[in-house]
Amino acid sequence: MWAVPGSIQKRDNSLSLRMLRLRKGSFFPCILAIVTLLQLCWSAHVLSQSPSPGCGTTAVYKSAYFNAVSSKELQVAYETYVQNSLHKSSSAKYTIPVVVHVVHLGGPENISDSQIRSQITALNNDFRRIPGTKGYASGVDTEIEFALAQYDPGGNITTGITRDSSALSNVYYAAADSTFFANDSIMKTTFGWPPDEYLNVWIVSQIDNGNILGYAFYPPYMAGSIWAGTYSYDGIVIAHEYWGTEGTAYPGLDIGATGTHEVGHWLGLFHPFEITEDTLPDGCACTDCITCADRVCDTPPTFDPNYGFPGRRNSCSNDSPDVPDQVRNYMDYADDAHMDMYTQGQKTRMHFFLENDTFRMKLHTQANQQATGVGDYGPLRAGFSASRREINAGATIEFTSHELNAATAYSWMFPGGNPLSSTDPKPLVTYDNPGVYSAWLRVDNIGYADTLTKTGYIRVVDTVASLPFSENFEGSAFPPEGWRILDPDSGGVDDYTWEQSTMVGAFGQSGKSASLLHFLYHIPDQKDGLVLPALDLTGMQSAEMVFSVAYEPNDSAFWLDTLSVLISVDLGTTWTEVWRKGGEDLATYNLKGSFFIPDSTEWRIDSADLSQAAGNIALIKFEALNGYGNNLFLDDVSIEGIPLGVEEELAGSGRFKVYPNPFSTWATVQIDHQWHAGEEMHIKVYNILGKLIEKYPLSRNTNVLKINSQDIGTGIFILQLGTATELLDFSRIAIVK
Repeated sequence: MWAVPGSIQKRDNSLSLRMLRLRKGSFFPCILAIVTLLQLCWSAHVLSQSPSPGCGTTAVYKSAYFNAVSSKELQVAYETYVQNSLHKSSSAKYTIPVVVHVVHLGGPENISDSQIRSQITALNNDFRRIPGTKGYASGVDTEIEFALAQYDPGGNITTGITRDSSALSNVYYAAADSTFFANDSIMKTTFGWPPDEYLNVWIVSQIDNGNILGYAFYPPYMAGSIWAGTYSYDGIVIAHEYWGTEGTAYPGLDIGATGTHEVGHWLGLFHPFEITEDTLPDGCACTDCITCADRVCDTPPTFDPNYGFPGRRNSCSNDSPDVPDQVRNYMDYADDAHMDMYTQGQKTRMHFFLENDTFRMKLHTQANQQATGVGDYGPLRAGFSASRREINAGATIEFTSHELNAATAYSWMFPGGNPLSSTDPKPLVTYDNPGVYSAWLRVDNIGYADTLTKTGYIRVVDTVASLPFSENFEGSAFPPEGWRILDPDSGGVDDYTWEQSTMVGAFGQSGKSASLLHFLYHIPDQKDGLVLPALDLTGMQSAEMVFSVAYEPNDSAFWLDTLSVLISVDLGTTWTEVWRKGGEDLATYNLKGSFFIPDSTEWRIDSADLSQAAGNIALIKFEALNGYGNNLFLDDVSIEGIPLGVEEELAGSGRFKVYPNPFSTWATVQIDHQWHAGEEMHIKVYNILGKLIEKYPLSRNTNVLKINSQDIGTGIFILQLGTATELLDFSRIAIVK
């Protein structure tokens, strides 16, 4: 539930002085500063304008003609009933039969069958969140699919596409007055098919002289609702440039998200910036997420539309907790490439209408699927993905089918895998031997079949590294040999992940590091994993990883990133988090700014206890959770283990402490011991195999000792405090360069 309205908070996209503070002799950061400045100026330019054309659904909904025959009291009662009934929605997969009516004048609006089918593919990518596509971002799989009908209302074979020449291809709009409604009804009743059996889409030349992309009518729902009796209006009207991903598709709006947006309306979704009552001045004014705005409580209120290539923005502060706008939501106004998410609340609302609405509830039934030739009765197109494509020998992968229409039988082949074959829609396959392997799938239903082979799809390695282990990312290859990147939400034109930075290394001691340029990301909540080679910890009692990190938050409230360390003892099937820092806890610099590039003073050494993985072959993963915040740098990763039988000898008595620990150059030993007359004391440094590395004699009553890492080296060492005849205390230290 949103909180009491507050002031409107606008995001300041100006570059801070921090970003423009260039290092001496550093040319590449200067270039990046200029590029980022141009990007931010463009973002501000896009956000400041309201391009035309736009979506016409709101104008239809709020038209004078419509309000003359509707009751706002009924509207409120209707929305309240919807919210109270949301728990009745099903979690089943829905397949919707679609018919596309091309109403043309013989011009470019008479688009090809291929362009029409490309939009069906885009709808399924977006609504089903198909891996490897633009739709596979941070949203949810709505479990709603679309397929062109194979049979018309008379039972005749069809392509799901009709074509008619008519002057109605130029849609009169004029703010949706009575003439518009009359012409709209004529077009739909003349060329349409029953809306309780098909999703009807009308492709036209233009709407309102090209000022409107498309419009849809919300679900009629049931008798007594505000939309009762709109049988002749139901469906989607869209200009030809905004349906499909090829042919006449308009540049920037040619990835299919406009169609996804209008289908969202058809399934009961409003815009996140919706102003549903004339008394409300803007999208921030709604204080009840159930009965106003978009009626979905996990989409934050938005002051006004986000256009083009939107930047990070928090336009309303009346939601609690206060969170940024979902500028990437399909129901906003960004360009196609930058719309890629539906929320769980939106999914639940769409499911409700599919289960309860008068015209929607029949569409996905088995009887209607058979009558229209979709779902279990439609032509199949095989597709599948794997949970991982590069694994260690002995690891297990889950395969998932993503076929178009519904399969009733699955036949898999996995050369080199165990099992070799499967009939499960989501089989688990183990690969024991290194190599590169293909995967094959055949899907069948009533009357149709399709096959797909992905050659060289799975790579299996058997490299296992021993301790001590270290990596400074100075090599020419990235990721380094044996490392791999896990980018589970990759897809689309805005995809970023771990890369090698050639700008800076830890503490200014090198010129390279691993980095994530979160400041350039365009969608929050993406995860990026950087996995070390498998490590042999079988002979270890415990282990510790030391690494250098640099990060500066973008601000104090929003767009904060997180870095975690996770371990797996089953070769990546399950992971356990052992270390995490985020936001200001992760920060290594005490200011805020944009496009962070650390200098030599803006790094910190951190350590993670890996002891939970001791005794196993283990995978270690750095995983960053993008808050759409600022850049993150990682360097000088080292891992040391303490062999079995040594750990129990290291229990200290607290007579001295070492800080910082780990350290890279200097550390302080603070001694807390009561000296005795004639007593001579010392500090000795041993490696974990028991070899003496350094000895520091202590003057009488000395209580502070400075240790220089140059005297010792790098790794894990044991410090001993003692006299000539007595061992007084132990401590473990870690030194990283």
